[in-house]
Amino acid sequence: MTRAALEDYIRLVTELNEARAAYHEEELKALPGAQNLDGMPRSAGGAVRKVEEYGISLAEYAEILGLRRLERAVEQRKPEVVTWIAGRRNAATRKVLKLRVLDALPWKLVAARCGAGVSEDAVRMQYARAVGNLP
Repeated sequence: MTRAALEDYIRLVTELNEARAAYHEEELKALPGAQNLDGMPRSAGGAVRKVEEYGISLAEYAEILGLRRLERAVEQRKPEVVTWIAGRRNAATRKVLKLRVLDALPWKLVAARCGAGVSEDAVRMQYARAVGNLP
C-alpha cells in the first residue's frame, strides 16, 4: 500500500458518495406523488407516466455520473485497503482508518464517531502516524 494509492482510494469513495447522493435526489423525483415544481397543471393519471419517464432518465443519469464505473473501481481496490487497515495493531487507529478511508468521512465526522472528547486534531494525528511510513 502506498500513500498515493490510499489517497486515490479516498478520492474514489468521495466521488462515489457524491454520485450516489446526486442519483438519490433524482430518484426521489421519480416517485409517484413527488412534487414537480414547474407550475404546470397535472392530471390524476400522470403518476405512472412520470415513473416511466424518470426510469429512462435515471438510467441515463447513472451513466452520466459514472456510478457503475466508480462502484467497480472502489470494489476493485477495496480488498487491498481492507487488508492494510486490518494489519494495524491499535483498534482505535483501525477505526479512524476505516471511517476516513473506507467511508471517506470528513475529519469532523471521524472525530464525532470515535467518541466524546475525541478531537479532529487527535484523529488527524492518529491517521498521520498510521500512514506516515507508507512510501
